[in-house]
Amino acid sequence: MTRILNRTSQHGALFSSESRGNEQFTIQTPPGEVFHSSRLTILETHLGAVISITSQPAPGASGDLTVVTAWNCKGSAMVKYQLEAFSVPSLDSPSAGNGSPTRQMTDFLPSVHGFHYDNLFESVPPLKLIGDLRYGDASKGLCGGMVYAALDYFMAGLDIPLIPKEEISTRFGTPLHGVIFDYLGKRLFTSFDVPTGVWNYIELMQPKYPDFQSRKPGLGLAPRSRAWRMVRQEWPVIKARLDSGQPCPLGLICVKSTDLSKLGENHQVMAYGYDLIGDDLTLFIYDPNFHDNNDMTLKLNIQDPEHATPVTYSGPQTVYCFFHTDYTFTMPPGTTTVPGRIILFEDENYCGRSIDVIHANPDLGTFKEGNFDDRTSSFVILSGKWSFYRQPGFEAPFMHAGTPLVLGPGSYGHVTDFGVQDNDLSSLKEAANLTIGNP
Repeated sequence: MTRILNRTSQHGALFSSESRGNEQFTIQTPPGEVFHSSRLTILETHLGAVISITSQPAPGASGDLTVVTAWNCKGSAMVKYQLEAFSVPSLDSPSAGNGSPTRQMTDFLPSVHGFHYDNLFESVPPLKLIGDLRYGDASKGLCGGMVYAALDYFMAGLDIPLIPKEEISTRFGTPLHGVIFDYLGKRLFTSFDVPTGVWNYIELMQPKYPDFQSRKPGLGLAPRSRAWRMVRQEWPVIKARLDSGQPCPLGLICVKSTDLSKLGENHQVMAYGYDLIGDDLTLFIYDPNFHDNNDMTLKLNIQDPEHATPVTYSGPQTVYCFFHTDYTFTMPPGTTTVPGRIILFEDENYCGRSIDVIHANPDLGTFKEGNFDDRTSSFVILSGKWSFYRQPGFEAPFMHAGTPLVLGPGSYGHVTDFGVQDNDLSSLKEAANLTIGNP
């Protein structure tokens, strides 16, 4: 399958002169391919705005084609959307069961990149505080820690480590203490994203919070419901991350209660791909409760979040809602004894916003403090040797004399003077085994 159209458009707003209209998109099928289908994703909608595809080519059409959308934004309403179109080789029939063109998978695979044991631990405190002081009870589960840690190892290009025999629980085959156990505890706490993330669980598990809700007549206000949250707010964010090749951790609401002691009955998983057939969405997930299982999914119909939108989970729990969590990369333990450190600045001569990176960052667009992708104009390397990349995931390295550019400690007030293009940096990592270049 080939994506032959990927456009984002917006209509309506407070001072818009038009309340409704059509938008036409021209596409061209590649040589030897024919049109398969198009897909509309609503990214934002306010005050009752609506958008739909009113005309598209018949499956099997080729050449110069047109897709038309119709939008209606009464008053101050606004809608922002993404339109995609897909083609297939001309010898394939679009209805021959070759899979949906909207299927998008990252390189993460649970049986390869996930932990090779279930989320079952002994009743020992996982969170290391100060010295020998510890907190928590691992027997209640470390799902968030396992999800975040697995994604850390994946992003760093490292294999999940083996547990030393002396650190293994004989009952569960999971770590009982040691470096990996401590890291899972640390990442578990991070996954809670206190206080914002915890509030998401508290809010969405409230029994009075509606599963679905329609707009009030005449107001056009966005419904406040679990269905609206999943379809209109969370799905566009999750889709954008998966489309960029980045897995996306999710919080699952598995209980409705005002009893905060039941917060632990919720769950955390990671979406690593999706499939969309019509309005039926399937999220492929790494579930730490089911190790090495590539068949775990969340399914729902995203057609109308103003009506009941049940979630089908392949696990045993009921899932009432899900939301993305604010994951940021952390270098896994044991990779180096002295961490490399670099400070990136948004403007030349060390001005503007800055971020501090330890070891590596595979996607500068994932910082909680704000997107830093393609925003770097100067930096200071405090320690380590560093390589730099134009794309997330350490792809498309900046080059010098035919080899990847590597820079060592020093101040770089204008990145263009040293082989890195201005506002073109998407990922970077410590490159201890490479030779430093001298642009």
